[in-house]
Amino acid sequence: MAISKRLFRHFQWSVCWLLLCLVFAACKLPSPEKKKVPRIKHNYIVLLDLSDRLIVQQNQPERDKEIIKSLYGLFEEKVRKDLYIKSRDEIKVVIAPQVGSGVKRDVFEDRLYINMQNLNNVARKAQEDQRRKKFFANLDTLYRRAVFSRKPTDYNGADIWKYFHEDLKNDYSRDSLTKNYLFILTDGYPIVGHQNKLWLVKNEFPDLEIVLLEAAPRELDLEWDHIMNTWEEWFNTMGIERYTFVKRGSISKEVEKVRNIVEWKETKSKSIMPAEMNMVPLRKEASPPPKLDEDMMAMYKNEKRYALVIGNSTYKNVPVLRNPVHDASDLSSVLKQLNFEVISLTDATYIEIRSAFLKFHEKLVNGPKDQTIGLFYFSGHGLQNDGENYLVPVDARIEYQDDIPRQCFPVQKIILENMERSNTRMNILILDACRNNTFPQISRAPGNGLAEMRKARGSFIAFSTSPGSTASDGIGRNGLYTQELLKAIQKPNRSLEQVFKEVRINVLRLSGERQYTWDNSNITGDFYFNLNTNKIQEEDLE
Repeated sequence: MAISKRLFRHFQWSVCWLLLCLVFAACKLPSPEKKKVPRIKHNYIVLLDLSDRLIVQQNQPERDKEIIKSLYGLFEEKVRKDLYIKSRDEIKVVIAPQVGSGVKRDVFEDRLYINMQNLNNVARKAQEDQRRKKFFANLDTLYRRAVFSRKPTDYNGADIWKYFHEDLKNDYSRDSLTKNYLFILTDGYPIVGHQNKLWLVKNEFPDLEIVLLEAAPRELDLEWDHIMNTWEEWFNTMGIERYTFVKRGSISKEVEKVRNIVEWKETKSKSIMPAEMNMVPLRKEASPPPKLDEDMMAMYKNEKRYALVIGNSTYKNVPVLRNPVHDASDLSSVLKQLNFEVISLTDATYIEIRSAFLKFHEKLVNGPKDQTIGLFYFSGHGLQNDGENYLVPVDARIEYQDDIPRQCFPVQKIILENMERSNTRMNILILDACRNNTFPQISRAPGNGLAEMRKARGSFIAFSTSPGSTASDGIGRNGLYTQELLKAIQKPNRSLEQVFKEVRINVLRLSGERQYTWDNSNITGDFYFNLNTNKIQEEDLE
């Protein structure tokens, strides 16, 4: 009996010991690891143009420093949001190669570079104020050294495009969790060396967001659109899709736009960008294919399209224009590819315009009813007088106001009314003819720009600028308005309204909001310059 009790107690102790071991082992089991959320890294690159812009533009060094301090403030905000210890953000100020400059580029770029990953956890927060003061002190020193002369000829300029070809690859972070921003502080006139080298870096910087700040074109030369077109071409060459141009103006507004850009990219829930920023779209949005019923397909296939295109440049008695002849030539070529039968005139006299219009009108009258499209385009000098718009022939000699209706070609009374009395189902009238007052010697000068035309049955009327306003002659081969029109009408599956809306957006952006296009429409049907009846082309789906 005693033995049995001892065995029972031994059994009890064994069971207790086993339970204790199991409890202890359970406590030692590793708990399931929480899935770590990867931290987004922000890489801010500030590229400085330290050319003669520092002395040509008023208070430019102070403006630059103010903008850079704001960018540094954005950097610090991101660091704080990551609670310091989790931040991987970095900011760096880099200098476009300066030929002949005494600024030691490598020294200053090292001093103006902060990478939170390189700092220990204690220093990240504790040394924030010290880090900021040191950064701004080095920034002040850099600009004192950069302004070494008051003669523009002593500056060789900043080779910004050499930076893209040689140095950006070292500053750009290829971490898949990095958002790269490049802020370029420049007047917009980079020195261009070997542009063909830019092809070598095509698509090397995916998802790079570029913001060009402090662009300062010479207003008297009306170079804004020319400069921005140049930058666009270079960016497209490199395969860069995200870029914004910010014209030199109020610093607070510039900084606000930068903040909107950064914060917009942070907010995934937004599907569109702030409209006031005049940004180039982050990507090409695919236009939904039009609903093509059998009637529309048949209409498109059997449509008769006629165009009269006129470009007047070489005027005999008024200022010569640079672009209209090129505008007319290029538009005629594109329209022919879009199945238009084109009558094209350049540097036309009054008699030549009248003769060409009679031939054009005859085609519209004899075209199949409800299957004929008429398009009239004029680029050159135009003016308004007593509510009527007139196109100026190259041989016009106007000394008195009464000479205008005798020597210039009326738009409403002749062109528009006769087009409306033809067999056309739709008339398209495009006037890139709103230059400044061509005849300042007239004692009672006609109004600026062209007058709005409201009576336009079955017609779509497009002006290169708003009624009563003027547009500039361009700098490149084409005027700004026609340049964008040539691009838009060739894109497939764009309705007439979509084409001119796209032109308006691009002209507004490239002119720095100085040129507003204008349309009047009384059409009820649909029209597509380039209707792809099979499918949307790949370029629209990218």
